[in-house]
Amino acid sequence: MTAAVTEWAWVEGRVVPSAEARIPLWDRGFFFAEAAYEAYVGRGGHIFAFEPHQSRLTRTLEGIRLPEVSATMRLVAEACTALVRTFGDGTFLLYVQVTGGIAPRNHVLREDPRPAVYATIRPWDRSLLFRDQESGISVATFQDIRWPKATWKTTQLLGNVLGKKHARDVGADEVMFLDTDGNVLEGGATNVFIVEKGRLVTASTQANILPGISRLGVRTFLGQEVFEETIPLLRFLAADEAFVSGTTREVTAIVKVDGLALGDGRPGPITRRLSKAFTAVFDRDCPPK
Repeated sequence: MTAAVTEWAWVEGRVVPSAEARIPLWDRGFFFAEAAYEAYVGRGGHIFAFEPHQSRLTRTLEGIRLPEVSATMRLVAEACTALVRTFGDGTFLLYVQVTGGIAPRNHVLREDPRPAVYATIRPWDRSLLFRDQESGISVATFQDIRWPKATWKTTQLLGNVLGKKHARDVGADEVMFLDTDGNVLEGGATNVFIVEKGRLVTASTQANILPGISRLGVRTFLGQEVFEETIPLLRFLAADEAFVSGTTREVTAIVKVDGLALGDGRPGPITRRLSKAFTAVFDRDCPPK
């Protein structure tokens, strides 16, 4: 008996089971990491916060100087629509990657090739999110060794991988990057906030961070006032509460830093309220069928 297909891919304009997807060897994303990406979640045929994600992807494509951005973004929208339609009514994680296209290996060509669009979709188990929101997560600090354009969502992710490996090795759930002065930047796939006397504080977008959609959503989806300030590690450790924001993390409390409890070691009341509010926004925008 053949198992039902639950993961699908978009390659060269076609939807195929992900197990059958093939990427050309000469893709510039493979050779040079000349690629941008976005990760979306959704349910019931709806993609959560689709337009903000598309705007950020457009900004990244322009930043890394890929050609034909408008035409490429139309193809991205087509790929997303086709994959969501194929997936059906469940809760999903949708990944899109746009590369510098297919051409003989050379750092710079006389003419830039047409960008290539790839995408995948698979089930997303939100129960894991709810479990972490209930208990909170731990983070491990790590010197920021990433390239200085983290503001673009590119596949230049080796620094993130090494940071996350460090977190894994010391038994933490997420890495938290520090700049050369010891100030808190962000997580490996999340932004970070602290709560001080009811104020929500996060690193400035002038620092080497990615402006996360969920980070923005704390303001726009939840209507919260957010202050962008420098956060030395000692200030972070003395905060009343702390949390991460991210596409698959939504709002999740940080309860331990480098093995030490933050506050009383449990998710705080403001973080819990924001977590529930974010979940309600997702449920409103992506209702189950």
